[in-house]
Amino acid sequence: MMWTPSKRKRLIPKGRVKAIWAMGNIGAEQAIQALIDLGLHDNHWRVRTDAISELGRHRINEALPAFTNLLSDKNPGIRRLCPLRFPGTTQVPHK
Repeated sequence: MMWTPSKRKRLIPKGRVKAIWAMGNIGAEQAIQALIDLGLHDNHWRVRTDAISELGRHRINEALPAFTNLLSDKNPGIRRLCPLRFPGTTQVPHK
């Protein structure tokens, strides 16, 4: 099954969080890209934090450039999580 944004919207956050764990364990290129997309674009903070955590847990460094944008996220938890999961990024104050 191909992961698409339209399918993402139909799942409740709990379902998306479980899907994140599964995609992280698959490790395929499509799954990694879907995790990056969820981490960057999902409206629910829990989904974004879990996607970031899963990418960091598996040391998926190709996600690092994408997540530097989240250092200025409106959610303080997201801003703190990126440097923890991806050493080399630095936390910046929220404007």
